[in-house]
Amino acid sequence: MELTGTYQIRDLRIVNPTYEVVNVTDSIKEKTCTIEVVFTTESVLKYSYTVEGFSYENTWEDADVYDYVETAITKELLIV
Repeated sequence: MELTGTYQIRDLRIVNPTYEVVNVTDSIKEKTCTIEVVFTTESVLKYSYTVEGFSYENTWEDADVYDYVETAITKELLIV
């Protein structure tokens, strides 16, 4: 998936990154997931980031995860 803008991850700025969801850890009892994302850019080959806080009622689909990740990344990391 592609993002537009400049994103700040710790001390690293990345511009117009693409990302891939590489792992979803599901806590069935809590009905929450932790999502591991890998960013790829021209300046950074690969950079891992963990998105937490995804919750669901009965089940989730891949599209739900990608929607949540994009919203969370934009909220947490977008600076421009």
